[in-house]
Amino acid sequence: MELNITESPPQWATNPGVSYETKFLYTGFGRIDVHAKVYQSFQDFSMYERPFKGGVVSRVYSSELATVTEYSKSPRRWKEETPSCTMYFAEISR
Repeated sequence: MELNITESPPQWATNPGVSYETKFLYTGFGRIDVHAKVYQSFQDFSMYERPFKGGVVSRVYSSELATVTEYSKSPRRWKEETPSCTMYFAEISR
């Protein structure tokens, strides 16, 4: 899916959303969202997701606690808050 990614809050971010706390495990090619159980890979402004059923990961280079707030499922819109920054993601196309 293609994304619009920004650090400044868009207008849709004032709507109420559903939040959850998670841990991101960063691998060499992407990251694992421990709460949502998905493997995410970013390339330019595109994101690819696939289910992560668990198991052994060969290398995790870092981990980060985050609060994810989902505003909309279709088109997908969410915010990721980490100790270092807040980023807003909006789906442009699938």
